[in-house]
Amino acid sequence: GKGLREHDSNLPYRAVGPVTSLEYESRLERYDTQLKELGFNISDKTTQEKIKILREHREQQYIKLQDAVYLERGWNKKGCPTIDLVRKLEIDFDDVIKYIKPYQE
Repeated sequence: GKGLREHDSNLPYRAVGPVTSLEYESRLERYDTQLKELGFNISDKTTQEKIKILREHREQQYIKLQDAVYLERGWNKKGCPTIDLVRKLEIDFDDVIKYIKPYQE
């Protein structure tokens, strides 16, 4: 991505999971098993409802992944290097600090 979390968060709709009922139903056993293993009660859900549940779960997982990656890199929740990291890397020049300061939490 480029920039901040907001730029990393625009996943293509298709990348997150099945898009159509036909697509879900062509892999019904696989997706239903995933939802059951995640603890969702899907016995009375329509295919569209199951798609929505699966998508929401995967989007939440992606947010957790972003959080873990940002933490590992020394970035804040916005996806910006922290001032502490910039100092540690000894690149805390005035123009760098000025550029990242508005994105600090």
